[in-house]
Amino acid sequence: MNNAGAQYDVLVIGGGNAGLCAAVTARELGARVLVLECAPRALRGGNSRHTRNLRCAHAAPTQLLTDAYPEEELLADLERANEGETDEALARLVAARSAECVPWMAARGARFQAALRGTGLRVIEQRAHAALGEHLRDAAAHGAGAGDAGDEVAAGGIEHGKGLF
Repeated sequence: MNNAGAQYDVLVIGGGNAGLCAAVTARELGARVLVLECAPRALRGGNSRHTRNLRCAHAAPTQLLTDAYPEEELLADLERANEGETDEALARLVAARSAECVPWMAARGARFQAALRGTGLRVIEQRAHAALGEHLRDAAAHGAGAGDAGDEVAAGGIEHGKGLF
């Protein structure tokens, strides 16, 4: 893929879950987006390739989420994981908005399966990443913003219609 001379509004470094979500959000807001990913096709997805659960606060079990995982418990887990080096306001915002993650990703084609145990979700990572990447390419192809069809996820040799993995 030759992007010499291309103009982009947003550059996302890394094609993991966070990077792809950032790229999709920027694209939906009309930005011309370039995602740089250096991992070979078989290893794409960043650290999210190795995670089993997506942590989202929820008051009661759902089809995908087991048990209850209140915001205060999520905040305590963040505090513990960061060894007390937590930005309190940001952590509270993350906990309060975390319930939006599952529907947001599902609306963009991510598929989930119920957690095997514990709280959270087990994401079928390759399908979720492929669906988010496909959503980004579809937005570019249908003129969602000032760019052209060349706004697809570009680095690492990703090809049109092939998904991210």
